[in-house]
Amino acid sequence: MPVKIVGMVAIIASCTMLGFELSSHLIKRVHILETWQQVLWRMSGLVRYTKTPLYEIYEIFALEKGEVGAFFSSLLKCGGENTLTSWKKNMGEMKWLSKSDVEILINLAKGLGKGDTDTQVKDIEFANAGIKSALNQAKEISSRDAKMYRSISFFAGVTVAILLV
Repeated sequence: MPVKIVGMVAIIASCTMLGFELSSHLIKRVHILETWQQVLWRMSGLVRYTKTPLYEIYEIFALEKGEVGAFFSSLLKCGGENTLTSWKKNMGEMKWLSKSDVEILINLAKGLGKGDTDTQVKDIEFANAGIKSALNQAKEISSRDAKMYRSISFFAGVTVAILLV
């Protein structure tokens, strides 16, 4: 009998943890998109007002915490590669982002460091608009689905435990 109880608790706990893990993926995506939105605003100011070179922008944002800082640190290590190639290569570190989020950032990389200041600022603002839209969508999905994942996973664990008894 104690073995059954321990087994039931283990099943319920593992299913519940799965739900919390799925929920945390949604929340992490929102957090990373918020960070990207801030980075893009700051990047726009650096390009527009101080005309900071791309390499120095990478150095500034490499100091950020989390995945975004790690991404810019990786870009610094790419050395002589062009912007688009290095961004594509290092986007794998952004594992919480969706494909459409990554496409927005890759499209930004196509115009960074090329053309005049106004063109680069417009590219950054366009990317920021895309990130803002993705962020709103991610917040909506997160608020709707995160609680559902946690609840359903708990009740699924209870159901499986009851069926096995």
